[in-house]
Amino acid sequence: MHIDARDLGYAYGPEGFAFRHVNLTIKPGENISLVGPSGSGKTTLLKVLLGLLSPTEGQIIVNGRDLKDW
Repeated sequence: MHIDARDLGYAYGPEGFAFRHVNLTIKPGENISLVGPSGSGKTTLLKVLLGLLSPTEGQIIVNGRDLKDW
């Protein structure tokens, strides 16, 4: 599975963004690691990449197809 995140961002309403301007490519068979301090948005980013949360901005492409179309 090939995943591209393009200028991805997620905000929890007016409190501000959990993350913003994330660009990421995960190629088939590739292993990645999300590392950062508590509260830095790692779990939220994973939930957005899995489609459990909708990004506030940006786009996720899975195998050449927008995640919104799955």
